[in-house]
Amino acid sequence: MIASGQAKEAAQMLTRLAQESENRGRPRLSANLHAQAARAYAAAKDEPNALAVHEYHRVSVADVVDPVHRQL
Repeated sequence: MIASGQAKEAAQMLTRLAQESENRGRPRLSANLHAQAARAYAAAKDEPNALAVHEYHRVSVADVVDPVHRQL
C-alpha cells in the first residue's frame, strides 16, 4: 500500500492492527506493527502521527524488553 501511494491508509491500518495485537496479549507483534505504522506515517509526510506512533512503540518495546525496570 505504501508503494502505491496509500501510505496514510496503510499507517492507519497498521496502527489499528497494533492496538488489536496489544489487546490480545501480543506485545512483540504490537511493537513491530507500531514501528511499521510510524514508517508509513513518515512516508505519508505526516510527521506528528509518525512521532506519536514512534513514541508509543518505544514505550511498548520497553515493556517487552524489561517490564519491571522501564521508565516512562
